[in-house]
Amino acid sequence: MKEAIRDIIDGELFSKFLAAGIIGMIIDNLLLFTMHNHTSIHVVIAKVVSAETSIAAMFLINDRWTFKQQNKRSKFRRFLRSNGVRLFGLGVGTAAFYTFYLMEIPLIIANIMGIGTGFIFNYFFENLLTWEKIEIAEVKEWILNYTA
Repeated sequence: MKEAIRDIIDGELFSKFLAAGIIGMIIDNLLLFTMHNHTSIHVVIAKVVSAETSIAAMFLINDRWTFKQQNKRSKFRRFLRSNGVRLFGLGVGTAAFYTFYLMEIPLIIANIMGIGTGFIFNYFFENLLTWEKIEIAEVKEWILNYTA
């Protein structure tokens, strides 16, 4: 378990994940800005649509580049698992974004702050669950050992 966590903290892996995240953030911001300023879609709905589009793009980048050696499952299963993991990150990030937006922080700044809020969560759980750096059984065992 400790070795897997050390692997997750690896600088090269983190840098690649961050690069994919920056591309995703650009996609997210462009779509959010466009939908917010040129449609009547509610800002939270626009945020969810822009986020899901960027999640799909980041998955493809991470699958082909960041975690290329960890591709054990079918692409479709990895995509479903990645989306499941990122739904939690999206919830955290969207709640943060909307809170910042209600505080009258400019739209794109609020969105970047929300994305940053969910980034760490997504990084660790994508590593653990989507690309299986650690099996779920190991996580359960670790939790049970350290909470007992």
